[in-house]
Amino acid sequence: MNVLITGATGFLGGRILEEFSRRPEFNKILGTGRKFSTDNKVLAPNVEYLLGDLTNLDFVDSLFEQPIDVVINCAGLSSPWGSRDAFYQANYLTQKYLLEASERVGVKRSFPFFVGLAILGVPFEIFMTVSGIHYFVQFYNHNKLVGKSGLLEYIMVTPSHHRVHHGTNAEYIHKNFGGTLVLWDKLFGTFQPELAKVPVDYGVIGYEQVDDVVVGNNLPFRKLLHLSEKVGNRKSNIIPTQFVATAGLLLFSLLLYYVYQENVWPVNWKMFFFGIIFFGTIANGAFSDGKKWGIWLWVLDFLLLSPLFLISQQLYEPVLVTLFIFLAAHALLLIFSLRSLLFSPL
Repeated sequence: MNVLITGATGFLGGRILEEFSRRPEFNKILGTGRKFSTDNKVLAPNVEYLLGDLTNLDFVDSLFEQPIDVVINCAGLSSPWGSRDAFYQANYLTQKYLLEASERVGVKRSFPFFVGLAILGVPFEIFMTVSGIHYFVQFYNHNKLVGKSGLLEYIMVTPSHHRVHHGTNAEYIHKNFGGTLVLWDKLFGTFQPELAKVPVDYGVIGYEQVDDVVVGNNLPFRKLLHLSEKVGNRKSNIIPTQFVATAGLLLFSLLLYYVYQENVWPVNWKMFFFGIIFFGTIANGAFSDGKKWGIWLWVLDFLLLSPLFLISQQLYEPVLVTLFIFLAAHALLLIFSLRSLLFSPL
């Protein structure tokens, strides 16, 4: 992967370039700046510095004469003094030139999920502020530790209100659809406070208890197609709970690592790694539901595919290697603990 980092002699750009220079997935790193010194240059075989002015369109175009996969723009004027024209050129014109050049040569990029808000003109500061409040409220709402929230009960959707939303009791079914403000449920007649004498019975009406993620997520489609809704006898008690819980935690750690690397790994690495997480998720759901094939899929995933990924891509990043070691140990312990089950009919 080839990366262009502007402002590579500044504090932020320099630290990013220094970190990327240690990663094997970056074949070439181009760093731009107005001036360089031996004190702020990273000496690495995959790093090249280009001296120039990003307000010069010809210089910007010259940066893209070689293949560039990712552009990280850290150039800008942040001084508390200076003319309006200087700030315009450094902070607007350079962005414009870089975006236009990136578009012309087809620089790889992720399409933001909330791009519609940007098109509508919502300022970034407002988006970040509202998003932060929104996601905090959602995190707060999904807990059982908080009983009532005082005055917030009359304004916001609180943990108490949201517990009702997840209830299957006759008093609670189809109530409290709001996500942040309680106003909407009161306006449309769907509000129901949590009753002290009616404990919430969590769940979904008509849902058959099953831990298999494939079966569980396809029950509505089976009903729609008038297929059998029987999913067989559950055998979750066969697999110790600690194995299922630990597997889920390790898989979630892999997912977080994938998110961290998503914008820097090449496509083939991401597809391979995502496949490992995907098969692991299917396997965990299957063996938590007592299916022997789920155990064998888990073993295959983390005793064969995971080492193959590391070796084939020559990727030996400590955090990833540690996660895969834990997953391999989990697979071996699973085989040892359930050897009588694995080599006999269920």
